[in-house]
Amino acid sequence: DGIGESEIICLWLTQREDKDTLTCLVDHFKKHNENWLLVRCVISDKDITV
Repeated sequence: DGIGESEIICLWLTQREDKDTLTCLVDHFKKHNENWLLVRCVISDKDITV
């Protein structure tokens, strides 16, 4: 945000936005980030459908 109270912790680019692909990406993120439970907001493309 504009007042320095948030951080980008992950960014991914993918050709497919299907449920299996996104589940795999989220699981990978969780596996390698022990503090994933502290994530309070996820922002995605407006066209994503799962």
